[in-house]
Amino acid sequence: MRAWLQKAGWLACAGWLVFAINREILQSDSGRFGFRAPGVAAGMKNCTSDDPRQRYACTEHAILAGQRSEIAGALEGGAVIFGPPLLFGLLGWLALRDSRGKRPASIKRWRVR
Repeated sequence: MRAWLQKAGWLACAGWLVFAINREILQSDSGRFGFRAPGVAAGMKNCTSDDPRQRYACTEHAILAGQRSEIAGALEGGAVIFGPPLLFGLLGWLALRDSRGKRPASIKRWRVR
């Protein structure tokens, strides 16, 4: 029974990986990344200075802020994709580790004298 449950859990993890990778990576809109992302473009439009150096610094700051938020989003997506399978594997490993530490039941009462 335990082996069947473990196989079902691994199949559920594989199904989760397929679903989450499809949702988080394959169906993501490429227009929301890079300097053409809506938030970055809006930040770049606010850079209206007569001095080219200030305008360049403002634009660079908007792009870097957008890249930082993209990294945070990528880490969040990675946690969504790999979190449940890693948690299942960790729980399985802990259960296996606990079962190895126990001594088997004594067979003295079953011996024939």
